Amino acid sequence: MTKLKPHQIIAGIVAVLVLVAALIPGLLADTAATRTLAVLLFTLIMLIFEIMPLPIVCLLSVALLFAFKCVNSFSDALCGYANHILYFTMASFGLSAALTKSLYCQRLLFWLFKRLGKSARQILVSIMLSTAVLSAFISNVAATVIFMPFALQFLENYEGEAKVKAKRVFMIGITLAAMIGGMSTPAGSSINLLVIDAVENSTGAGIPFVKWMMYGIPITACMLALAIFFLTLVFKLPALPSQGIESFLTSLSHGDQKAGRQDRYIIILVGLTIAAWIASSWIPALHTSMVALVALAFLFIPGHAVLTWDEFSRANSWPAFFIAGTMISVGSAVVSSGLAEQISSVLFPGVTGLPLPVALALIAGATFIFMVAVPVAPASANILLPIVCMFANANGMNPVMLAMVCGLCVENCYLLPLDTVPVVTFSQNGYKMFDLPKVTIWLQLSMIIVVCLLFPLLNTIAPL
Repeated sequence: MTKLKPHQIIAGIVAVLVLVAALIPGLLADTAATRTLAVLLFTLIMLIFEIMPLPIVCLLSVALLFAFKCVNSFSDALCGYANHILYFTMASFGLSAALTKSLYCQRLLFWLFKRLGKSARQILVSIMLSTAVLSAFISNVAATVIFMPFALQFLENYEGEAKVKAKRVFMIGITLAAMIGGMSTPAGSSINLLVIDAVENSTGAGIPFVKWMMYGIPITACMLALAIFFLTLVFKLPALPSQGIESFLTSLSHGDQKAGRQDRYIIILVGLTIAAWIASSWIPALHTSMVALVALAFLFIPGHAVLTWDEFSRANSWPAFFIAGTMISVGSAVVSSGLAEQISSVLFPGVTGLPLPVALALIAGATFIFMVAVPVAPASANILLPIVCMFANANGMNPVMLAMVCGLCVENCYLLPLDTVPVVTFSQNGYKMFDLPKVTIWLQLSMIIVVCLLFPLLNTIAPL
């Protein structure tokens, strides 16, 4: 039996009291918006403080949406679990598990280290760059899980206090690289697909894969450079003698080992998947999630099977699956109940006629402030995106641009190690809770400036 800590007990009591308050006649307005807010707050408190297993909290919250009459039917309460984004994320973990088995991927990383890895800082840059690039096409969590072992292997060449300091830099670096890299393409994160869905619901128009890349890649490049700068400015990376680096590179070398049929099959399959995603910009039938699921199926083709079902089950992040499904359901209820409109009037009271850069700064700043209270990316995205689209439509602005800015800011949900990716690296005991904001507060402030400068410029080249 798991024993709760005092702060978890207090949080659990508060969560229950929030639900009870919504049921007491006359205490609060008896509206669907009020009841939805109660379920939302209950869900967030239970998730953030991990009072119960995350999947159980998610399923309970779905039941509460129906029990509290936040939605019209139990099918509406489960609508998030019919969303394609969940299954894209699941397929992404399968593709990442397959990539870890490819000798070509390991050789590519060795090639990069061999050319850039002349110092500990260059090894750090190599790992962060590799993580960011891979994160552009698979789940941020999966990219983190793939490259974290290489960092831990490199850190074995340090000793004593130097090892402690170096581990802090590398663990934070991988966290930032994975989340920043996910901004590059629609396939980089489920948040990006949430943005595209929100835009389609608001305007009926989508964001083509290639057009997203025209915005995502420049912003990712700027933010990755800034991440490396601030990280190594705030936390000094201890130097490592050349023999330590050579030892690490030797451990990665595969000598004369030849790539086999499975290695070639994985690379061809992943290459075709990426090509199909890019082609979806012109061929609507090549839906991003559909392509990912077909690619996943090809990992299990008899005679060419790359994964077993047990391997896939271990690689998949089931808590992330349930969190995304429930938060999509809650987000839908937030809109249908009228709660989104009420939150919009609180966040943006009487704001009209703003110049575009100021509006972009307002959206980015409001997003980061909101994530202080709701430090779970899927939750923030599902609540904020409909509100941002409402704000844009009400003020005659481009909802596509404002929603995309909001979504990209949500992806930078790393102020504290409470979202899924920071939790993975934080669990390695490489850094403390408040080490992260010493770097990430500057990155979030920089992100506001970057979107204000780049979005208007890029919009003149590739209008949204």
